[in-house]
Amino acid sequence: MNKKILVAVHSGHTDTPAIQRALSLASATTDVDIMLYSAVYDEYIPNLNVVADQIQKLHQKMLDSEIKKLEEIKSHLVQAAKSVEIEAQWEPSVTDGITKAAKQFNADLIIVSSTRHTSLTRLFLSNTDWEILRHVHMPILFAHQHENKPYKKVVIAVESAYNNDHTLKLEDRMIAIGRSICETFNGELHLAHAHPAQPSMTSMDYMIPAELNEKLKQEHEGALNQQASRHNINEHNTHFLEDYPRIAIPKLANDIDADLVVMGLVSRSFIDRFLIGSTTEYLLDHLECDVLTVHANYIDDALN
Repeated sequence: MNKKILVAVHSGHTDTPAIQRALSLASATTDVDIMLYSAVYDEYIPNLNVVADQIQKLHQKMLDSEIKKLEEIKSHLVQAAKSVEIEAQWEPSVTDGITKAAKQFNADLIIVSSTRHTSLTRLFLSNTDWEILRHVHMPILFAHQHENKPYKKVVIAVESAYNNDHTLKLEDRMIAIGRSICETFNGELHLAHAHPAQPSMTSMDYMIPAELNEKLKQEHEGALNQQASRHNINEHNTHFLEDYPRIAIPKLANDIDADLVVMGLVSRSFIDRFLIGSTTEYLLDHLECDVLTVHANYIDDALN
């Protein structure tokens, strides 16, 4: 169970899914330190036709107001958590602010409230959720659910066919985190891998020959079963899903009434950062339950 948790608070809000989830985690254990962090910014203030000291006073007034709200949240968390700190900063970039605060706090988990994105907002890379996914390498819990609901069923979504050391280390860590959460809430751990029944090999939709597809299926399913065996996950809780991840994972989560899905993130190239519509981003939008992401770079940093 994570011991130091940074909760990203939406400026001006005192009751969000992230706050409720932090309360749930703190209540389930007696050894959690929490930092409530809020990035405060108003893009119009720098353009006001006023002198610098007046702008500074406006900054401070907004910060004081936010600190007051954070103190209110703290009063609800302090009875459950081992300790609660608050931090409000004037910060144009929410992502940069969260990153700096998390490093300063030495956080091992960040909780943010996640909202569904319209088709229009998916066109813009400035969306906070996606920016955090791309640039913050610590485990991030995207809280969708507003109610204080325990994590009774946790799904670990893995890429079982990629049995290289880098991927295995990441997925071993994902499973360890999931198991720790299940132990905290007396929950049930599930392992899942999605492989389409008839994947295409190219953008031209060239179909893989049946015999090769069957071989690929056996390799994927075998790798998943080996992984389940290594981690003592029983057959009933191991799910080989014959569909694309963006279809299969939400369906499984809905079918078993999952409370949390854990997914891994691999490093992206400079060009990849400008591509919209990745599986992770799609699942973050379409899963009804909470989502926990574990970045491959986090595993590398922890080992160095």
